[in-house]
Amino acid sequence: MRHAIRFFVPALLVLSLALLGCGDDDDDTGGGGGDGGTDGGADTDTDTDADTDTDTDTDTDTDTDTDTDTDTDTDTDTDTDTDALEIIGEYDDDYDTSHVITEASWTQTSMYGTSIFNISSFDNDADFLVAQNDASNDYNPGLWSRFDWTWVSEVLWYCQIAYDAADEETSAAATGADDSDPATGGCGGLPWSQLTPLP
Repeated sequence: MRHAIRFFVPALLVLSLALLGCGDDDDDTGGGGGDGGTDGGADTDTDTDADTDTDTDTDTDTDTDTDTDTDTDTDTDTDTDTDALEIIGEYDDDYDTSHVITEASWTQTSMYGTSIFNISSFDNDADFLVAQNDASNDYNPGLWSRFDWTWVSEVLWYCQIAYDAADEETSAAATGADDSDPATGGCGGLPWSQLTPLP
């Protein structure tokens, strides 16, 4: 009988411990090894961030640039001398000198060489022109000359009344040649030179 009790008591302790262990398993419904476990901590965290960025900044450019500056060019360049030089052409004179007259120059060629006169201005009404002696001329290079001309019975005569003036103004202001009788005098005490047009 003592042996039976000695055996029964330890067996009862083992059974009690076993029952306690089963009770813990049954209460743990969140068992980590079973797929059928129910997660009692339901995540109800809802992101309710209703932050809405509404940009109501409206840039309205009401700056209107109106250019009322009106440029009116009233500068009118009127060239009253619209006629070409009236004695343009090629001529010979009484001293076997050839003359080539253009709008820009008067060139004289003789046995003594060639002289060029660069025309700066002319007046068809007053019948004279002003020219600068070319730098290549043998006589009075760089100085200024004035040539007068006149018509007598359709014959053209000329006189170089100034040939060594210091400047254009002095040359233009020189006293004109006397054209009353160009065949006999009036060009600095000498006759004028007749210009015969070349065919």
